[in-house]
Amino acid sequence: MNIAQEISREPKQQIINVNEAQYIEHVLSKARLLVPEVLEAEIQAESCEVEIPAEQHSASWGVTPGRSYLRQKITYEVPFTGDPDLFRFAPSSRSFSARRARIEQNRLLFEFVVLDTTPERIKEEFRSSLSEIKAALQTVLVQTVERLGILR
Repeated sequence: MNIAQEISREPKQQIINVNEAQYIEHVLSKARLLVPEVLEAEIQAESCEVEIPAEQHSASWGVTPGRSYLRQKITYEVPFTGDPDLFRFAPSSRSFSARRARIEQNRLLFEFVVLDTTPERIKEEFRSSLSEIKAALQTVLVQTVERLGILR
């Protein structure tokens, strides 16, 4: 339901007798979105070693099946404000193929294992994924605002 429909459902007597500023705040509060905002200045990267099964390596590694090998894992922690549930929505007007991230306590966690790439390329992939996520969130905001009738 958009804002115009919300207002039209109210009894006329109630609208006449209510404080205009308070009523506007009340109606808009129902449509308010807390779209996540990435706190780029607070992004952190951590590195550690993890055991990776031979089966997850490419053939060029020459590893023994059934064994595991220590490899570098880079985790980017991306803090954000807003409603984390909005990350579940993908814009309908474009493809959305950003790398998946876990959400923990208002942080996105991107994990990369350095196998057939370099830490520099992983950083590029992370930046690209983050840009896609930010663009998708902006699109979600615009589409939601349009659906709610706020811009009409």
